[in-house]
Amino acid sequence: MFDSLDAQMEKTGLEPSKRDRAVRWVIYVAAAVIVFAGMYFGLSSLEGN
Repeated sequence: MFDSLDAQMEKTGLEPSKRDRAVRWVIYVAAAVIVFAGMYFGLSSLEGN
């Protein structure tokens, strides 16, 4: 009755390419690094080191 999201994407041709997936993961990793680096430097500046 209900298709999974993967099945729906295959039917409509909207499945992302391997390159799109890789670019998306690189963006996620870069965003995580920026957030955690900001938290690290923000907390270290509060400590006064």
